[in-house]
Amino acid sequence: VMAELVSGGIDTSCIFLVLGYRDNEINQAVLNDLTACLRRSCVPVQHIHLVGIDEPYFIDLISNALCMLPRHCKSLSTAVYRKTKGNPFFAFQMLGSLVDRRILSYNKSCKCWTWTDAIYNQDLSE
Repeated sequence: VMAELVSGGIDTSCIFLVLGYRDNEINQAVLNDLTACLRRSCVPVQHIHLVGIDEPYFIDLISNALCMLPRHCKSLSTAVYRKTKGNPFFAFQMLGSLVDRRILSYNKSCKCWTWTDAIYNQDLSE
């Protein structure tokens, strides 16, 4: 689709495209080439640079998402904060990944979220 878009093979009048990436995980030259191709095709391009939120607000975010008191999920929130650098979009993606890998799970008998010690692993990948 992207190749057709930049080659002019797609009507761009009704397309809204959102791309998210981490600065340290993308080849800047590729991004610049894509942006230039889109602009040559008369596609308006808007860059929005997002930074992570401060840790206390991040802990509140995770607390609200898991319906837990902040003090009960602080260790989980801190581990996710360090991995995502406070980016809420990546945080929710990471939480989903942790659930998929059964590192984070909902305990029906306790009616709360629990996690394994694997959450503290520095090499924990998303």
